[in-house]
Amino acid sequence: MVRKTQPTHAARPVFTLPQAELTAPVLWVDAISAFGFREGVGLATLEAVVETQDSQGNVVSERVVVAHLRFSPRGAASIGSAMEKIGLMAAPTGEAQ
Repeated sequence: MVRKTQPTHAARPVFTLPQAELTAPVLWVDAISAFGFREGVGLATLEAVVETQDSQGNVVSERVVVAHLRFSPRGAASIGSAMEKIGLMAAPTGEAQ
């Protein structure tokens, strides 16, 4: 649902999305750079590629950590199952690539 808010000047109305619709962060992930299992806890470091500028003003791509996941063995199985199914959905022929 989109709510109409009062503009602060005579310009066209401003529309905002209700904040309550997203109750958790949305993460973009390009890579899992590190993962493991220690003392009964699964570990994964999620990274995304972002564009930034170097000291000379050139646009460069760099990897940044967006999250550190921690999960139980059951959570690991659930994540693995979901990733396998997503791979099947993404494959053009219905088979994982």
